[in-house]
Amino acid sequence: MTITQTQTGSEQSHFEKEERIMYPFPSRDAIRIREKRAEGIEVPEWHAPGVDLDEAFHAADGPVLEIGGPTRYGYYFLEGRPLHTKPIMSDIKQHDGVEQLFDARDIPFPDDSFGIILSNNIPLHDPTRNYIGPLTEKDTIADVWDIRDLAVTSARAVIERVGKEQVIDTRALQDSLRLGIAREVFRKLKPGGLYLTISEKIERDAFKALGFELLASVDLDASWNGPDPYPDELMVYRKPADVQ
Repeated sequence: MTITQTQTGSEQSHFEKEERIMYPFPSRDAIRIREKRAEGIEVPEWHAPGVDLDEAFHAADGPVLEIGGPTRYGYYFLEGRPLHTKPIMSDIKQHDGVEQLFDARDIPFPDDSFGIILSNNIPLHDPTRNYIGPLTEKDTIADVWDIRDLAVTSARAVIERVGKEQVIDTRALQDSLRLGIAREVFRKLKPGGLYLTISEKIERDAFKALGFELLASVDLDASWNGPDPYPDELMVYRKPADVQ
């Protein structure tokens, strides 16, 4: 599958002038973070030393893909930053706004296709995977949640192991849905491309093992209910420009 953009003559001239469009959804996260900070509540935010995010976004030229979109929450680091093109909305299930259907572990576009890829609300584990076999009439809702908790715990353990050992293996990609998707995202991004995703802090080193460099993060849990043992953060990762 190839990426095509249908443009009229006037639209082409707009692209030549680098008149870029805004992400189509306002960032509820950005609004909430501003409100919390106005109340005097600290919302931790980190930027890599010497990195200019405006320059990084401007340099991330190419089509934009959102996995699991369109999100209701927007993306904090996109607030006020224009994109080169309107995002292609994708998901594994059809719903309003979805333009492409696929499993994000197998994105049906050529490698080095995208300037920016966005993802939101990706589970730690694979919710479609059968971890213990078929349920029986004796199984309860509590049993189902126990299975889910075990799957999440297993995914976290694998993520921490990958981060510590800096080695990606088949089991890690199976047990952690986020790692499986992130590996595919790395392949589909152009060198210098950006990946904006919500993930837990413990995933930073695991994403490093995939080849990403972290440019910025903001603690989303701090803007909701305060400290969490596994805080969700909105991360901005970059595929290094010198990747062959």
